Amino acid sequence: MSRKLLPLVFLLAGCGSPDPTDSSATAAASVTTADTASRPGNSAPDAPSDLASIQRQLLLGPIDVLVTMKDTPFSAAPPRLGAEARLVWRARQLADTRGRALAPRQDLTVLQTWEHVPGAFVRLDSRAALDALLRHPDVVGVALNREHEASLSQSLALIGQPAVIAAGTSGAGVSIAVLDTGANYTVADLGSCTAVGTPSTCRVAYAADFAANDGTLDDSSQHGTNVSAIVSRVAPNARILALDVFSAAGTASSLHIINAINWVIANQATYNIVGMNLSLGGGGSTTPCSDATYGGAFASSRSAGVLPVVASGNNAYTNGISSPACIPETLSVGAVYDSNFGTVGFSCGVETTAADQVTCFSNSAYFLDILAPGSSIVAGGLTMSGTSQAAPHVAGAVALLASSDPALGPDGWQERLVASGTSVTDLRNGLTFSRLDIESAVAGCVAVLDPTSFTVGASGGSGTMSVTTGASCSWAASSDASWLSLSPTSGIGPGTVTWTATTNTSIARTASLAIAGNVVRASQDRAAAPVGSVLIAGGATGARSTSVTLTLAADTAAEMCLSNTTSCASWETFATTRAWVLSSGAGTRTVYAWFRDIYGNTSDPTNDTIVLDATRPVDGTVSATPGDATVRLSFSGFSDAGAGLASYSVVRGTTTAPTGCSLGTSVGTTSGATLDDTGLTNGTTYGY
Repeated sequence: MSRKLLPLVFLLAGCGSPDPTDSSATAAASVTTADTASRPGNSAPDAPSDLASIQRQLLLGPIDVLVTMKDTPFSAAPPRLGAEARLVWRARQLADTRGRALAPRQDLTVLQTWEHVPGAFVRLDSRAALDALLRHPDVVGVALNREHEASLSQSLALIGQPAVIAAGTSGAGVSIAVLDTGANYTVADLGSCTAVGTPSTCRVAYAADFAANDGTLDDSSQHGTNVSAIVSRVAPNARILALDVFSAAGTASSLHIINAINWVIANQATYNIVGMNLSLGGGGSTTPCSDATYGGAFASSRSAGVLPVVASGNNAYTNGISSPACIPETLSVGAVYDSNFGTVGFSCGVETTAADQVTCFSNSAYFLDILAPGSSIVAGGLTMSGTSQAAPHVAGAVALLASSDPALGPDGWQERLVASGTSVTDLRNGLTFSRLDIESAVAGCVAVLDPTSFTVGASGGSGTMSVTTGASCSWAASSDASWLSLSPTSGIGPGTVTWTATTNTSIARTASLAIAGNVVRASQDRAAAPVGSVLIAGGATGARSTSVTLTLAADTAAEMCLSNTTSCASWETFATTRAWVLSSGAGTRTVYAWFRDIYGNTSDPTNDTIVLDATRPVDGTVSATPGDATVRLSFSGFSDAGAGLASYSVVRGTTTAPTGCSLGTSVGTTSGATLDDTGLTNGTTYGY
């Protein structure tokens, strides 16, 4: 016989916060280091955080900032789409991302967006608006709109350009965008133009002001004219696109620069743009910078087929380079003298010149990519010195290499240019870099050591060398660079040859060789940056306490830097575990880690996240529906603002409810909204 149970008694006991089990796919926001005023000196300054500056400004009133968002690369487009269709497809993806990240709110105003750059220019009216952006999973970083300064015969022979032109490679069919002060295209080096594209010998195919129109082709400095003319002299048939990003005050804002980069991406196919030159910058960074201002823009340009070439700056830093050259997505360029032309004096000092001597003003650091002639360069009827003059030599080389081997793409062009260059040591810091050799790059005479197949001991070592390209390349035994003497024993042209290292002074994990003029040359002795990871609490998704243990791993790390923010403050000896204290406050917490090897190569930041939740869930209500020897318990109104609810655990007593979760009889645990208690005795009073 079926009978209803007697009335039930419920006790909702606070049994402590459940261990969080959900994971949150939140991307941590980064901030860019600030550009600081140029100054001579040997050490790059530590730049203040943009985030701190933005937070301070918000105490005084609204502030306009640049927001970088997650990118969708062109390579992700459906393969069936053509170039124009891919451009439209990606623009839609970026628009969707912006729509999610910039949901309407009263304290945020969207001032400008870009079709082809993953970001926006917005006005923030409150700290809450900033915090909402930094927490949003589609936001990569927030940065200030900063101002940048311009980085101010024999050079062509030094880089092997005449032989390339004589062989028929001149940059025909490709374009280089020069983001500078404009260009006076009436000068002879730019084709003595009467208008853009007129006459037919005019080298400038497009010219536009992205800053306020100053009514001139170039400002009083004529900086852009000199830079554009250098590109034109290196690649005499490449088109020049003169994009004026400088105001009448002589500075270029981040906003105007990104506007120009967006135009470059949108018009890449129209003009077959293969590179863009930025002889501008400011500040100094001692490590590769994860820049929230330009990182997404430069990554987008590479994805579109455009290699960004950026001057390293003229501050005489020996352990840092300027922004945006410090961004890994750029090809950063330092300067050497092109010949011995006597004694010269700059703010960094007076020195005697020599071909392939790094100039005293050139910024230098272990992560600088390449060197090129930068003093004293005559072009466009002007004589100038600076890394501003070195960068367009490389941009012109990109045009020559792209016109001869377009299939390589931006990454391949950069790799070829760096790998084929001549080794030059910066005597100020002992670092060795590749100096541009366009003849070797176009010839494709590049050989790469296989780091997994050679061994090095106290008396030398041996291994294999793979000649990756250049069917017409030939070579012979040579001794070049103090750290390596090569003795090839077999093989000419593409294929694999053996070699023997007869000297050894700490050969790095990886190295590259260039084959040119029947000579095998060592080009760089620099290891690849470590690759590492960090796990919080063994990879757990949640924690109740700010005190956790980090698990670290990195292949070649000697040091590590740990932080609760996107800025690295101090380095310490690498260890596989480390006790750590998270930032206080409930919610998602992120720990960032950088790793550095004995050569100074520093990894990109890696991170892990965990949900910090020390707050009990909010109680709701329970209803009971009795049946024959059973009760169905239904839960509603319970919530947890931290990690979210994991489960309901129910205990039972007879007559009265148990006074705690560890007492009474366990009914069970459920993550659902109901739980059935079965096998009961009809006529008995139960408390839950």
